[in-house]
Amino acid sequence: MKEKYMGLKNRETWYVALWLDNDRYTYYSAWEVVEEASSPREAAKDLRKFVEKANPLANSITLFADLISAGLDRIDWDELAQAVKEQRGLKEEE
Repeated sequence: MKEKYMGLKNRETWYVALWLDNDRYTYYSAWEVVEEASSPREAAKDLRKFVEKANPLANSITLFADLISAGLDRIDWDELAQAVKEQRGLKEEE
C-alpha cells in the first residue's frame, strides 16, 4: 500500500486541499459546494467541477494543459470533499 502525502491520498490531492484552504473566498466557496451537494459522491463531483472551472488552460491544446488535466485526474475527489467538510467543522470550533 502506498503511503499518504501529508495525510491525504497523494500530492495532487494535498495541493488542491492546500489551495482551497489558502484563500477566504475560495475556502467558503468550496465549502458551500460540498455542503449543498445531495450526497458525498455529488459533493466530490461538484467540487471537481468547481476546481476545473478555475483552470485557465481548460480550452487549450498544449503540453501544460495536458499536464494539468493529468494532475486533476489523480486527485481523490471523494477524500478532498470530505476534507473540506471536516476542515469547516474544525474552523468553526476555533
